[in-house]
Amino acid sequence: MPITYDIIGNITIVRLVGRCEKNRKEIADTMMGIHRNVKTVLAQVGPVNGEFRTCELERIGGEDQSVTVHAESKCRFFVDVKACYFSPIDFLMSGCASHSKLQVERLW
Repeated sequence: MPITYDIIGNITIVRLVGRCEKNRKEIADTMMGIHRNVKTVLAQVGPVNGEFRTCELERIGGEDQSVTVHAESKCRFFVDVKACYFSPIDFLMSGCASHSKLQVERLW
């Protein structure tokens, strides 16, 4: 299995290393089998960089899409995973859920 993965809405982003790289189709099928809501599996094929912390993603299974809706803490985020960085783990682990909510509210 991949070393790490994130599920954002109905998209899974996997980081493949070593021997996992050659089994990408099987990994994508397994991820969609385990997580029934996942419709697309993308592999991160480059490092995170730039102002918006984007990285190159390659579809390895499922539908050809990069836009999804991610629900978290009674909020819904419309995310294009190829255009911006979003990590549900970073959001929760940093303790910034309430801080981010305040930042979003200030935008309106």
